Amino acid sequence: MAMWERISFKISTLFLAAWVLTPYTVCAQDAPAKAGAFAAYCTPLKEACSSKIVLAQFDALDCSVPDGITSNEGDRAIVGWLSAHPGAAGMSTVDGINAAIKALWNCQKSVATGHTSRGAPDKTGAFVAFCDDTRHYVVCANEVVQASINAYAALTMNGKSAHCSSPDSVETKELTDKVLIWLKDHKELYVQNTEDSTATAIDHLWPCH
Repeated sequence: MAMWERISFKISTLFLAAWVLTPYTVCAQDAPAKAGAFAAYCTPLKEACSSKIVLAQFDALDCSVPDGITSNEGDRAIVGWLSAHPGAAGMSTVDGINAAIKALWNCQKSVATGHTSRGAPDKTGAFVAFCDDTRHYVVCANEVVQASINAYAALTMNGKSAHCSSPDSVETKELTDKVLIWLKDHKELYVQNTEDSTATAIDHLWPCH
């Protein structure tokens, strides 16, 4: 999506945050301000609900939906918790969402679900096999692109990153295809987490430029 397109000049942390969050902010405007109304409005889920949940987590970065929970799984669990706890109805929507996250996952950083937050297998061997099916291309591409985005964001925000991002000239298809080919040639990584191995593949394919 356009919101993930990288820009070539140096940007501040504040600018990066605004750039990433703007589409969510616009969409989330339709979500009710109170948690009880939010839970009712979000049954069934709507795009504004998911956007509001993303934004709410930036108020409590130390306790967010853990890795291993997809957006859809997390959104449904949060709305379900709010619906089942009428005592939270009078909270602001942001406070209610963060209360639900703390209650549901106790501020864990990750949970073992067998898949990543983007729905891909969380072990490299299973990920490579999963991606052999072209029906899974979008999920696989999202996983690979996320590894590059993570490295770029870390470098921009912290001035350093443990991993490399892909060059601006590399399109999503080229990035995804080359990472998957590289992983197939490195079966010793099949026991590693998908997130780690995709980052390692990018490091080797495009050493930090």
